[in-house]
Amino acid sequence: MLRFKDMYTVEYRPGEDELTNYRAYRRHRLDEKISMQTRLKMSRNAKRNKAKMKMGAAKAARKFASRDQLKKRAHRSAYKAMFNKMAKGATDMSPGRKAEIEAKMKKPAFQTKIQRTAKKLVKVVKQREKDRKQPGGSKK
Repeated sequence: MLRFKDMYTVEYRPGEDELTNYRAYRRHRLDEKISMQTRLKMSRNAKRNKAKMKMGAAKAARKFASRDQLKKRAHRSAYKAMFNKMAKGATDMSPGRKAEIEAKMKKPAFQTKIQRTAKKLVKVVKQREKDRKQPGGSKK
């Protein structure tokens, strides 16, 4: 949905070329924290579209995942593993503690660690997908 801010142009870095300004703008938009009001709005939208989302999930489940999707899943599982390692197995944490861990994990050193782990996990995720698509499950 377009907002008023989207209607006028602001140079985030005056004097820079258009591409640099665009990237700076996108980075700014992606790093914003989601407010409670926005979370509630997203929740309402998800509830409203739950039937569509269910149909989409069923349709996707019938297909074999693409390479990009497998990479995404591997990255997600690597991120979760790293998060759990930093949380020392704690499951119910305060939002502040979660934010603290997430802030640490945004650092470049952690990002490279996550990417390296994800690269190794792609093979595992692909095997899991093959097992899921086999008629009798795993044949081991």
